[in-house]
Amino acid sequence: MKKDENEGFIFWFNLRGAARRHDWKLLNEELQNNPNSKTPPHPFTLETMILAAECGQVGILRELLERGFEFADRKAAGALVRDLVVDFAPEALPAARYLLQGGWADPVPAIKALVEEGDVDLLKELTSGRPPLSPFALSSGFIYALKSGQPQVAELFAAAGANLYDAEVVKAAAAATPTMKTLHARLLDEDRKNYKDSYTAAGGKPKDLQHFRYVPPEFGLAPTSLMHLAARAGFFEHVAELAAVSTEKHFRAADILETDHYGVSLLDVMAARGEVKKLFDPRLWRHDPAEARDLYRAIKEKGLEDEAVDPAVFRSEVRRYNLRAQPDSSRFRLKPPGF
Repeated sequence: MKKDENEGFIFWFNLRGAARRHDWKLLNEELQNNPNSKTPPHPFTLETMILAAECGQVGILRELLERGFEFADRKAAGALVRDLVVDFAPEALPAARYLLQGGWADPVPAIKALVEEGDVDLLKELTSGRPPLSPFALSSGFIYALKSGQPQVAELFAAAGANLYDAEVVKAAAAATPTMKTLHARLLDEDRKNYKDSYTAAGGKPKDLQHFRYVPPEFGLAPTSLMHLAARAGFFEHVAELAAVSTEKHFRAADILETDHYGVSLLDVMAARGEVKKLFDPRLWRHDPAEARDLYRAIKEKGLEDEAVDPAVFRSEVRRYNLRAQPDSSRFRLKPPGF
């Protein structure tokens, strides 16, 4: 064994020894006395990591990770986090939260285990704090709560930031019990009311379609634009009204498909509310109906074909709308007999 390898082995051995004795002061001293020593994946460093995590030693976890420790993958780290929250809570919760918030671990195993146990107090501990858990983690918890019929748990994840418009959430709600369906519908309605106030505060309906694409500073990350805000607030009709009279930068599929910071698109909002057909209002597409092809593709990818307007019917409605929208003087007319 080379000298460097031997020194590294001794360092890892000492870390493990201190961790086995739960002597965190000694372990920290060992780290401080060897500032250039690395902690790559090794049975000794793995055991040190696990023991420190079980005791909530976040500082030691952070140091080991910064010095090179890596889990086999996020799934393996996720299994560790599950064990931490199920078998070593509440002492291990800070470590579990750190691994989840840092993106080191797959959150699903831990969240699923706690939801199955219905442990609301532990879930509150896990989902609280800053930075928050990822939207994916929170939405996963919301889905498990829907499937297991636990309203209190579902409310907890919704309050923490679960994406109510996620396609998998909507699918789970559709297949859930009547109680859980009603809960999801109520949460969507509360979201609409909250965004109605925000939409009004942002000035409401703008003067033209291009201004609908403006991102109000106070909503920097979500929603993406005033248009998105209008949809969340239940005022998508305003978008159609301005699209009909737009003279430049007409409505496009990207307006529907662009997502906000949390991955929510205008299509997701309308799908969750059962209003996909409103996206085929001919006023939106009167200037460029071919743009709707991208919308049809996205709808197919999300499995929403049954909620869309038939393409042939859509094209016919756009043609009829454009004919009706033409000034009387521009329409072709046959002269009645006698003229």
